[in-house]
Amino acid sequence: MKLKVCLMMLIIISPSLAFANNVFNGKDVYSKECVSCHGHNGAGEMPGVPNFTESNILFKMNRELINVVNDGIGIMPGYRGLLTDEEIQDVVAYLRTFR
Repeated sequence: MKLKVCLMMLIIISPSLAFANNVFNGKDVYSKECVSCHGHNGAGEMPGVPNFTESNILFKMNRELINVVNDGIGIMPGYRGLLTDEEIQDVVAYLRTFR
């Protein structure tokens, strides 16, 4: 009973957590924003772009990957303000399907 109450409070306090990590939404966002450089299967379409199917990048913690999407790295631009926190979390969840 206490666990149910705690979970309900968490959902009420932070509704974005209730809908985070939607792989299907992540695939949609990835298809619109990421596929031109990272490719349909995550193998990378441009030199210097990581291959998500073979690299250790996806072993990083979610927060690290979210920061990279927000801030950008190398030739990749940052998406802070262009994508919502939910969309970025969803993309990270989708990226993990490439491993």
